[in-house]
Amino acid sequence: QNEYLLFLEADFKMDVSLSLDEIQSQLLAATGMLERGAEVVRLLSRKDQGCGTFKDCDHHGIHLLAENPGDRTRNWFAFYCRDHPHTGSSVADCLRVPDFRCFSSWDSNWTLNAVLVKKSSMLQKKYPLGTGPDKSIAEIGLQQFMQQDGFESVMIGSQPSWMTWRLPLCISYEGLFIQEEIETAT
Repeated sequence: QNEYLLFLEADFKMDVSLSLDEIQSQLLAATGMLERGAEVVRLLSRKDQGCGTFKDCDHHGIHLLAENPGDRTRNWFAFYCRDHPHTGSSVADCLRVPDFRCFSSWDSNWTLNAVLVKKSSMLQKKYPLGTGPDKSIAEIGLQQFMQQDGFESVMIGSQPSWMTWRLPLCISYEGLFIQEEIETAT
């Protein structure tokens, strides 16, 4: 039984310019971080980022020090920027070969694009949503699966939410999966 789940949307593909050793090294490092307590390890490549949500490191829209979680969304692109003045102590190098950086969900929007997770964590760990009983991330997803943006709305919009849970996250500095925007007919 596999304890790890890889989430990829239809518009992601493996970066075939990487060697088999590089791929294995990143996957092994990612599983090790999950075993040591990271809830999500992001493996999105910095190349060909699809819709262009990754900004250059000199971009001025980095607001990791904002107190309101809503003002901090879409900031995780800054985690690739070493020594950026607006990341402060929010981001740390947690592994150098392969290169990974770590932070918390307080500093990051919710996404399951190109991530590796530990199945037992997604099923068993419970988090407060403000009303009703605490729920696992899997329970939140199951409850919202019929609504196109239902899952993301709960993860980002409820109080408390993903950001206020302050879960440990890691991101591969180079990544494995390239995003190619595709349009599909429904």
